[in-house]
Amino acid sequence: QHVVAACRSWLDWYASLLVGSLYPGAPYERAMLALELYASLLEVWEPADASAAINPADASEDPRASLAYPLTYDLRGGAVAARLLRLLMADFDAVRAAAYELLRAFPPGPLPGVESPAALGALVGWALPLLQSARVHESDAAAFVLRLAFQRYVLGLRWTVVLGGGGGGALRADVDAPAAAP
Repeated sequence: QHVVAACRSWLDWYASLLVGSLYPGAPYERAMLALELYASLLEVWEPADASAAINPADASEDPRASLAYPLTYDLRGGAVAARLLRLLMADFDAVRAAAYELLRAFPPGPLPGVESPAALGALVGWALPLLQSARVHESDAAAFVLRLAFQRYVLGLRWTVVLGGGGGGALRADVDAPAAAP
């Protein structure tokens, strides 16, 4: 039992260390290594078909057969989503693209921390002025945010996102979620 607790503790520390390395301004090597290792951690500890039965012949290869499964660290929680969203502003193309792909791989539904129309409106509203930026990493970050909002919320959840100009030439986003079915 002590070994299981030590293993879980180490895995939680490892996930926390990787997430802690995901911050805007992180050196390229640090951010890319953390993103790649985090993607590997997800691949191993959150298999695509986690609901499938464990095959006894392959049990040694399946992390769900481990006594340390499931992890106590929330690999898809709000803290991770927030860090990945902030990493979309990174100076490096590969870091932005890797952060976007990890966000895209979150389970269907709203991203943790961006669960209401107001929160999505704030995120999209933050991105809109950046579309006009001459700095590539800013306009690219805005494009990733809008693409993520379109794919996850408009196509996936059927939310309505209206982009328009406000007073004084400011851009704004109005977001509306469909009413829940009775």
